[in-house]
Amino acid sequence: MSKFEFESIKETNIDLFYKVRSVINEFDPVSLIRNGAPVNEHEVLVAYVLYLLLANKTEKLKTELIDSYKYYGFDPEDTREEYKESFNRRIQDTTEEILKVYKEYIDEI
Repeated sequence: MSKFEFESIKETNIDLFYKVRSVINEFDPVSLIRNGAPVNEHEVLVAYVLYLLLANKTEKLKTELIDSYKYYGFDPEDTREEYKESFNRRIQDTTEEILKVYKEYIDEI
């Protein structure tokens, strides 16, 4: 996604952008925000998730959340067996929360 596309998605959908950012920041793939990173740390991920929502490609949300770990240098395939269920639940819960926020947003407009 180019910087122009990023800014365009953000500016034309600012309310939804901030709602999705809140969910993504709570998800915080590798705990950067919890460890002091600025709240805009995951904005590229937020913009891409927003793009998927607006393009009606919601089936790709889970994959994008999983791939966000790879972006930061962590391969989810390396997750130890005892943590896989928790990892998958976290991905599922975040996906559901994003879809809920999007549905509420659509219902408001």
